[in-house]
Amino acid sequence: MKNRRMLAAVLSAVLLLSTCTTTNTWVYAQEESVGETETDLESGSISDPVETEEPSETGESSTSGIKTEETQETETAAAEETEAETETERQPQIANSWRYSNGELLVPNTYAVDDPNAWSKVDGFYVNNLGDPIKGAISRGIDVSSYQGSIDWEKVQADDVSFAIIRCGYGDNWEIDIDEDGIYDQDDRYWEINAAACERLGIPYGTYFYSYAMNEEMVRSEAEHTIRLLEGKNLSYPIYLDLEQAELRTLDPEVLAEHVQLYFEILAEAGYTNVGVYANKDWFDNVLTDPYFDTVNKWVAQYNEECTYEGDYSMWQATSTGRIDGITGNYGYVDINFEMNISYYQIEQFVSRLYNLVLDREPDQDGLDDWSQLLANKEITGAEALQGFVDSPEFQEKEMTDEEYIDIIYQVCLDRHADTAGLEAWKDCLNDGVTRDYILYGVAESNEFTEICASAGIERGNISLTDVRDQSISVTRYVYRCYDVFLGRKPDEDGFKAWISQILNNRNTPAKVAEGFVFSDELKKQNLSDEEFIKILYVGLFDRQADDEGVVDWMAWFDQGRTRLDVFNGFTGSDEFKELIARFGFK
Repeated sequence: MKNRRMLAAVLSAVLLLSTCTTTNTWVYAQEESVGETETDLESGSISDPVETEEPSETGESSTSGIKTEETQETETAAAEETEAETETERQPQIANSWRYSNGELLVPNTYAVDDPNAWSKVDGFYVNNLGDPIKGAISRGIDVSSYQGSIDWEKVQADDVSFAIIRCGYGDNWEIDIDEDGIYDQDDRYWEINAAACERLGIPYGTYFYSYAMNEEMVRSEAEHTIRLLEGKNLSYPIYLDLEQAELRTLDPEVLAEHVQLYFEILAEAGYTNVGVYANKDWFDNVLTDPYFDTVNKWVAQYNEECTYEGDYSMWQATSTGRIDGITGNYGYVDINFEMNISYYQIEQFVSRLYNLVLDREPDQDGLDDWSQLLANKEITGAEALQGFVDSPEFQEKEMTDEEYIDIIYQVCLDRHADTAGLEAWKDCLNDGVTRDYILYGVAESNEFTEICASAGIERGNISLTDVRDQSISVTRYVYRCYDVFLGRKPDEDGFKAWISQILNNRNTPAKVAEGFVFSDELKKQNLSDEEFIKILYVGLFDRQADDEGVVDWMAWFDQGRTRLDVFNGFTGSDEFKELIARFGFK
């Protein structure tokens, strides 16, 4: 810049001696215009204007101080020709798009803001300008450039901004003509500052690059430009190629696809593979129509109460007139974006299926929205959603039989009716004392349910087993058997849980639990004879009927003055009892 100004001064001194004052006037007017442009266009939005390149000020001085009219005309023509050649080599790249006209930012065209909470989070859900939940929105962020000027990122972070997409640059990789701030002409002037602030504060960020590329040479230059700007940066969001420049619409869709693919390939060679394309809905619908664009990660701009783009997309730019604390440039306006769960439609189908199969009805809209948003936000898993439906009062009031319950769980988790073998096996589990949640847990662990969840883009997760009866089916079966064999009845819930807890918490052994049943008041009231006492021990502790010889041997213990506790301990100390409890997983 200093060299330019010195050259301009020399040139102006020479031209003052000439009669061609128009050339002198043009030089200074042009220099002043460039200075104003560099100040006014110092910053920009997603498609903001770029700094224009001032023409080269080239001329020759004369030591004579006096020239003929013919000589003056010749030198003036030569200077103008040199300037024209320089301009041809380095044409200014000016933004013209749906948001800019000849580098000038158009008046923001955004949907009217009716709700005071527009584009913010309310009761755990992001809402639009009408206050309605934004389906599929999982986080809120902003995109910024030098157009926003100096940003107070601490305030931004505190205003529920989860991420930022920061412009790094635009156009060709001009690695010369550094300005007085040491910034290349087409680098975003606040890129380094904004990126450093996000890294310092731990704000996840990505970047976008505004493209002018009309041919492969320009594509390569822009890719190299991007790579140069990304050096040393720790991005956690994609690198987006911003496609909106009006001239790009004149290219065939196939050529546009080839350019984007080449740009991404060059970035990939440098190690940058998390990439995407930014464009508005009209471009994605009518310009970026090559099949290649069906495969790219999309950031869609549509200023509306909802994004109506029908393809897959991961980011929605919802408004250009958002308000975020810490941003004062551009009249305080900033683009608000929402990271979207691209599987939201599939999530709604998953939830609708739960309504149909579990509750046997179509979903109500509020319920569908609430469950879908919870899943899209990853606040719950597929298994937790299923458990919520099964545990709901609406389902519990149906009072289904065990067979009906198991069959519904099969339909939800396995997408088929229960087979006979599976039905009987799960019924046996219920008959051994576990709750229905144990069945739900077991079937939901299947590969089939895992695939159903994956197809909806959600995590399967696990069913929570909170009832002590479901913590260990072996312990539950053992205690249930004690009730059945020694007391001849089904367990009462409180007592059942208490005995199970004692074993699980190592407060009692299987033998001690059996002792509690054998010497309980309930069994004592049966007034068993010694022989009946021995026979019940055979069934309860050996899992078989008593043989006559064995009964005689044990009865001899009583003849020797031993007690029933002695006999009980004799049974539990035997190898046969140890074999029994080993079948239940006890050592």
